[in-house]
Amino acid sequence: MTLEEIQAVVASFGQAAARAREAGFDAVEVHGAHGYLVMQFLSALSNLRQDEYGGSAGNRARFAIEVL
Repeated sequence: MTLEEIQAVVASFGQAAARAREAGFDAVEVHGAHGYLVMQFLSALSNLRQDEYGGSAGNRARFAIEVL
């Protein structure tokens, strides 16, 4: 994914949460396991990026933190 695509996905998570709030929900769950996108960023095995979203554990967690 390009950095622009990552930013768009993060924004989409936020827009989905806003729609859930508007619909009256109290919370949303971000699924970060079982090979889904959040886990792919967190995993040192699948995340081979060389930018600010890869490498150290802190960098690999960046996507999840931005989504939250």
